[in-house]
Amino acid sequence: MPYQHEASLGRLTQLASKSMGHRLDELFAERELPYTSDNWTVLSFLQRFTSANQRDIAYFMGKDKVTLKRLLDKMEKEGLLTRTPWSEDRRYNIVALTSRGESVYNNLAPFAEQVLKEATEGIHQETIESCQATLKEIISNLTR
Repeated sequence: MPYQHEASLGRLTQLASKSMGHRLDELFAERELPYTSDNWTVLSFLQRFTSANQRDIAYFMGKDKVTLKRLLDKMEKEGLLTRTPWSEDRRYNIVALTSRGESVYNNLAPFAEQVLKEATEGIHQETIESCQATLKEIISNLTR
């Protein structure tokens, strides 16, 4: 299959992801919440994985170390997370949600659910599940 910019899976998945992030940012701004889709991504990642090192978060978000450090510095200052040096290698920090971070996650989750609902409106559940399965296969193919 020849490469076509308009039909590129990388381009389409990136646009879909960015569109969802922009919509989430709009919802937060409409309600004058001091959070961004990047904050949400960190909170939801830590909610899922309980604690992680900064490198894992940076990889998941596609952010460089400096950009992620600035984001985590701000979130730590706001009391949303803690960073502690990893006992096995002090070059790495372990990041975990605080109780305040858990609370903010719970307050923001309905907005993320609203964006997902808007994004999938009119699309059959089977189609969504097929798309998810296909994307998981693509990820698997590229991360062997």
